[in-house]
Amino acid sequence: MRPHQSGRYNPRTQHAAKGVWNKFFRESHMPFANPLRKTLLATLLFAVWAGAAWAGPKQSQSKVLRMGINPWGTEKEMRDMFRPLLDYLGEHLGVTVQMVVPTTYDELLDRVSAGELDIVAFNSVTYLRSRRMGLPMRYIATMDNIFDGESTSRSYYTGYIFVRKDSPYRSLDDLKGKTFAFVDPSSASGFKMPAAMIGLRKGATPEKYFSKFFFVGDHSEVASAVYYGCVDAGATWDNSYNMNTQPQRFGAAFRIIERTPPIPNDAWAVGPRVDSTLAAKLKRVLLLIDRTTKTRDGRTVLNPALGFPGSGWSERSPQFYENAADLLLYAQN
Repeated sequence: MRPHQSGRYNPRTQHAAKGVWNKFFRESHMPFANPLRKTLLATLLFAVWAGAAWAGPKQSQSKVLRMGINPWGTEKEMRDMFRPLLDYLGEHLGVTVQMVVPTTYDELLDRVSAGELDIVAFNSVTYLRSRRMGLPMRYIATMDNIFDGESTSRSYYTGYIFVRKDSPYRSLDDLKGKTFAFVDPSSASGFKMPAAMIGLRKGATPEKYFSKFFFVGDHSEVASAVYYGCVDAGATWDNSYNMNTQPQRFGAAFRIIERTPPIPNDAWAVGPRVDSTLAAKLKRVLLLIDRTTKTRDGRTVLNPALGFPGSGWSERSPQFYENAADLLLYAQN
C-alpha cells in the first residue's frame, strides 16, 4: 500500500473524524451552553480534522529501476564493479537504480519475461534469445572495452580455451576424451562458441567429445576448476582470464590453447516501464561515459581495478548481434 502523502484528503480518517464528532454531539445535551465545553469541542474537532487531513510529512516517491546483469562473475565481484556505475546513472537520471544479479543466465531471461527488470545488460547470447522469445526489450547501446595492451576501444571480445601451464595439452585436438569446465549453457564464450567450434571442426557435441564436462556457474569458477586440477581444461573470456591471472588470484598458472572468433559485447536494453524519454536520456548518459568519469563523491564509474570490463558505450544495432547468431546459437538448447 502506498503511504499517505502530506496534504491529501484521506476519506477513511475523515469519516472517523465525523463519527467522533457525532458521538460527542449526541452525548453533549447542550454542547454550546457551557463555554468550557464549547472550547473543548472546538479543540477536539480541530485535532481530529488535522490528523485526518495531514497524515504526516510528504514521502519521497523517487522512481526505482531494477537492472539485471549477466552473472559472469561472483555476485560480490559483480556488485563491487557495477556499484559506481549504477550510482552515477541514478544521479543523472533522477532515479534509484537497483542491481539484480541472477544465479544463472536463464534466470535473467526468466526475470525479464516476468517483467521484473527495467534495464538489462545482456550478453550476446541472452540478447539473441530474448529477441527470439519475443521479450519487449528495446536495444539502446553496446558496451565497449579497452583491453590490456590496447589503446582503442572495441565492441567485441574473445573467448579462450585454456589449460594449466604445466599441462601436456596444446590444442583442441588434445582434449578429446578429457574433462572440461564450461560456464553456463547461455554463456557465449563459456559455452556457445566453444561448442560451435567443436561441432564445426570436429563434427561432435561436447557430450561425445569430452569424457565429462561441467557447467560450473561463472568464469572465476572455471579458473578455479582448471587450477586445482578438477578438470583438464576450461572455457572463459579474455577479461575474466586477465582477472584470474593477476598475482593476487592464480598468477601465471594458465596457458591459452584456442581462441574463438570475435563475440559482440553486452547489449544494454530497456523494458516497457522505461518510457521513450527516459530511454533516450539513459542512452545519452551512457554514450558520454568514459574511464575518466566520476560519481559526485569522486568514485571512478568504470573502474578496471574492480574488474569492470567496459570503457564506455557505442550505438550499434540489433543486427550487430544477429550477424553472429549462426555461431552463437549453434549449440542452442
